Amino acid sequence: MTTVLVKYVGPTDTKPSRMVASVVGGSKVKVTVPFDHAIGAYGTARKAACELIRKLAKDCPSWLDSAWTGGGFGNDYAFMPVRAVNVQPDMVEHPHWPFQVDGFEVAS
Repeated sequence: MTTVLVKYVGPTDTKPSRMVASVVGGSKVKVTVPFDHAIGAYGTARKAACELIRKLAKDCPSWLDSAWTGGGFGNDYAFMPVRAVNVQPDMVEHPHWPFQVDGFEVAS
């Protein structure tokens, strides 16, 4: 099973806070997005995960075959694919409901 891990990285003297998404035990591809206070920690983590999944899907389209779900632990987040979920775009957005990478905008 594939897991996308998103880690919070605090600010430095030269860079703002950000989230870094990577695949656990897989591809060395990473995506870094600036922390977006308007959508919060979970929204920024989800945005980073979606960007990484879209990037990986360019070489392997099956990355987009699943809906994804996840949650946080400390300052980090993990997202996993779930295949047997029928998520409708008109559903009320809930942070722990599965989302489709190309089916939803990141909730604010």
